Amino acid sequence: MHNPPRSTVKPLIFGSRGHGFIALAVNAAFLALLSYWLSQNVNFSDLRKYLQQIPTSAIMVGMAMNVAVLMCFGARLAAILDAKIFPCFLITITGMTFNSLLPFRLGEGVKLYCGGALFHLPVGGLGAAIVMEKLYDLLMLLLLLATLIANAHLPFVNIGSPQILRLAVAAPLCGLLIFRARGAGIKVLSRLAILERFGLNSIVEQAGILFTRQKVVFPAFLTLLIWSVNVSLVLFFFRAVAPEIHFGVLDAMALVVIASLAIAAPVSPAGLGVFEAGIAAYLINFHGLQTEKAISAAALYHFVISLPHSAITAAFFTSMFLFRKRT
Repeated sequence: MHNPPRSTVKPLIFGSRGHGFIALAVNAAFLALLSYWLSQNVNFSDLRKYLQQIPTSAIMVGMAMNVAVLMCFGARLAAILDAKIFPCFLITITGMTFNSLLPFRLGEGVKLYCGGALFHLPVGGLGAAIVMEKLYDLLMLLLLLATLIANAHLPFVNIGSPQILRLAVAAPLCGLLIFRARGAGIKVLSRLAILERFGLNSIVEQAGILFTRQKVVFPAFLTLLIWSVNVSLVLFFFRAVAPEIHFGVLDAMALVVIASLAIAAPVSPAGLGVFEAGIAAYLINFHGLQTEKAISAAALYHFVISLPHSAITAAFFTSMFLFRKRT
């Protein structure tokens, strides 16, 4: 096979590495500033005291609700791929765990590798399914944002609440329909010479097949269930942790949006630092919660939603390693 000229490859690699180093530097600078702010403004003995005061029942129930969310994520991926639930569940939580450990959302690549190498799923179809998952989640994120904006009574928002909600629903749905309608176009795309040259034509063709056969209703229902349970989890957890504040459904929606945007940030692993800072800032500024208590609540919430998938992933890889060692 004829290799591309060195001059056409090196700048691309250098550019991608350059962007990676810049992103890491920005994230390191942010964490350094955050650490400095914490050292100047937070009483760590009070922080430890508030962490110890958080009810164990809130942690255990929160983790149980998070496991239910993870199962729904696995079921949704299985519904999109028309595959078995258990492998899709393991693929999903493995991706989440590696997103918690690695920056730049590299967990999505681990999902592709895990699905293809361990469960023999078509890589093109799995890649397309991951894109579909993001579209479903984008729909719900826009719905939550629209609900918050519609209830915020902001002076610079001149359109009414129904129009905001319609716009939030219509945009991602149009995207889903376009992707489904373009399945034939993807099939034509798979015949491009450059894709055949690098052996990518079959992967693109698999994606086209998935888009054309996609059924929307059940995955959309599971997406609604996922985000509803997430909002309920936040509502329950922060009411248990800070019963002295009036924490309502809209507050829970706001924190889910903040957490989702922080986790989606491609720079830091699982939005580390950004996640806690965003939630703590909301609790401090909108509810007057003491700084140490807000930070402890945010950090423990991050722990509650991270430990279940991390523990299951560790158990899965440990059992797989032991099984292969015996054989």
